[in-house]
Amino acid sequence: MVEGGWRPDKTELDATDRNLLADVEKYGWHCLHVHDEGELPYWSFSIGVFQSWRHPEFVVFGLPDTVAHDLLHELVERAKAGETFSHGREYDDVLEGFGCRFVRVDPQWYSQFLGYAQWFYETEDGFPVLQLVWPDKHGRYPWEQGYTITDGTQPVLVSERDLAELGFREREQPSSEA
Repeated sequence: MVEGGWRPDKTELDATDRNLLADVEKYGWHCLHVHDEGELPYWSFSIGVFQSWRHPEFVVFGLPDTVAHDLLHELVERAKAGETFSHGREYDDVLEGFGCRFVRVDPQWYSQFLGYAQWFYETEDGFPVLQLVWPDKHGRYPWEQGYTITDGTQPVLVSERDLAELGFREREQPSSEA
């Protein structure tokens, strides 16, 4: 830890950095897609929502880039209009034909999955994030018995306490030591 707190190096900005900053300036947010070819999970997340509208950032796993971008755009538009999405609540008007839930992302996962947001906010954990969790085709969530998507597509990035509150079964979660 650097004395006085953690700070990213912003002395030299590349084209990606400049694009992110320009998007946040122009639109209030930026969408980032992360995936390594042939590797799971892949994910997409917002940057700038908390700064622009004081609403938690969003992250979603396992969706194609275009689908994830359209979904995040819709969520941001709703947050921009004043809607607040809440931890644990079921939403039936976000995904077509399915419900979904949002869960609080525990800051222990930020550096592994949201490093660029840390760079933007210049803090390790000074911004909240909600993960949109989608069910399997039977309407079951990763923490429910019988959930059928077990390939690592959708890790759930919550605290141990929130895992227990959700009733999470013995299910593999990403390692925070990666």
